Amino acid sequence: MTLPADDEPITLKEASEIFFRGRRSPAVLKNQAEAGNLAVSKIGGKYFTTITDLKVMVEKCRVKAEAPISGSTKTAIGGQSSTESAVLALRSLQSSFRKPKARSATTSPTSTRPRSKTTTRHSQTY
Repeated sequence: MTLPADDEPITLKEASEIFFRGRRSPAVLKNQAEAGNLAVSKIGGKYFTTITDLKVMVEKCRVKAEAPISGSTKTAIGGQSSTESAVLALRSLQSSFRKPKARSATTSPTSTRPRSKTTTRHSQTY
């Protein structure tokens, strides 16, 4: 069997045999089409796709590597993770929102009275 051109329509059965060497069934490809990952055409009651469309499907289905959840970095000295500094920052923030246990002492002497408001006029010469 000669390989079809990348844009030549092939049945889902042919696609599963050619592209996946029989490791995936036509039903799997039909499910991928229904999920929007594989472009197909329905002609005469049969589903067709192309090698190009199969390559696009593979890219759409590619699993991306997830970043570490712990926040640790490989360049950290002594094996520390960035999680530790985040925890310290959170604790500091939480402590700033706690209510004081007692009122603060008055800092000015009791004999000090507030100053009265006086207006000083300046003479202007031109």
